[in-house]
Amino acid sequence: MYDNLDLEFNVAEAVEQLHRAAAPNSSEFVDGVRLVFDVCGWAYLYAYARRYGGGGTARRMAENVASAAAAFRRWLDSTARDGRPTGAAPEAAPAAMPGTTITICRKGEAGENGAC
Repeated sequence: MYDNLDLEFNVAEAVEQLHRAAAPNSSEFVDGVRLVFDVCGWAYLYAYARRYGGGGTARRMAENVASAAAAFRRWLDSTARDGRPTGAAPEAAPAAMPGTTITICRKGEAGENGAC
């Protein structure tokens, strides 16, 4: 079953962890980015299902959010276990990222810089 904390996936914190865990030009970094986007996508679908769908659909979407968030945590653990300092310095992480929980972004609603 999902944990409510998984539904409050902090994107800014995840991006900072991503930058510490892997170098931006590495394939590991790309894997981490995909996992973050996976959580964001499921969270968007969960929010939609909760608003417009039935309870069963929203519950399944919430379970997918939890599963994707757990996959990201496992990825972080596995990169930390490697013991090789491949990541960028913490100050290299995007400083302008807002410290908020997940941002719901729909197609065509990107900001000026193209990000959600």
